[in-house]
Amino acid sequence: LKGADGMKLAQNMLERFPTLPIVMFAAFESPDLIKKALHIGISDVLFPPLRTDEILETLQRCQKRAEALGDWVRKEDMPSPARSRSTAY
Repeated sequence: LKGADGMKLAQNMLERFPTLPIVMFAAFESPDLIKKALHIGISDVLFPPLRTDEILETLQRCQKRAEALGDWVRKEDMPSPARSRSTAY
């Protein structure tokens, strides 16, 4: 990410949406990076070279986890239909 820290961005997103599935792509494998990513709640970390089967398996695991946990968007974060309608005529 140009000008941004991907780990911090993921952490901020997970604070707002704790069950949001996030898969991180890192340029190189690092045990410290993996440990930190999993600690903050990132679903998985992928490293090059990427393989189609690895990506597919990761996304399937994320989907199963999301289905088990339910909707990842908190209900209070969603605008209600009454609030989202414009009152201007």
